[in-house]
Amino acid sequence: MKNWNFEEVKNQATQEAYAYFDKNIRALPKDAKLGDNDVDAFRHAYVSGVFTQDYGATVANFCGIMQEIFRSGNNTPAKLATSASTNMDYWNNNIGRKYGKKTSSRSELVKKLQEALTNGELIIDLKDTRKYIGKAHFSFDKQKPVVVLRESPTGRNELFVDLIAGKIMTREDFVQQIKSNNYLGYFIVPINGIDTPVSKPDKYLSNNLK
Repeated sequence: MKNWNFEEVKNQATQEAYAYFDKNIRALPKDAKLGDNDVDAFRHAYVSGVFTQDYGATVANFCGIMQEIFRSGNNTPAKLATSASTNMDYWNNNIGRKYGKKTSSRSELVKKLQEALTNGELIIDLKDTRKYIGKAHFSFDKQKPVVVLRESPTGRNELFVDLIAGKIMTREDFVQQIKSNNYLGYFIVPINGIDTPVSKPDKYLSNNLK
């Protein structure tokens, strides 16, 4: 069964990245600097690749963006990768997604990312002038900050995330929140006897609760 505890998966993948780096790339002293360098680049790419393998590239990208938002203490979606550090993280996350889509196991992924590191594909220095130009924000109506992360085999929306709060909800959880008037931009429609969250019409293409 897939583990939908994102924090747990992230922590596990982080430790795997550090362990592999220490054993196969270069030894990491206990007081090693782990930010904005080759270690940080490798970790970002690996964690993003793992998320891509487990949940798909869209979820992996979302989680990477939310990590930058929460790291900065900001509660609104990031608009651009404005700092060199954030640009570096987005770039390396994107490389991770690239190889996450091309591989089917973590062992294969980590070797591909070691090659990417060796070949200079990752950004390992804040002075690197390459710029990430991919998606780095999610536009939405503040009354409707929820998007779908997972659908059932029949197409029913089953797992959701609140882009502002960073909260993961099952369909049952979200239905209860709507019934409690905590999400005024949504309503509930019985589909085949099952309460299903649906968003009220708006102009935002990123709103996928149709």
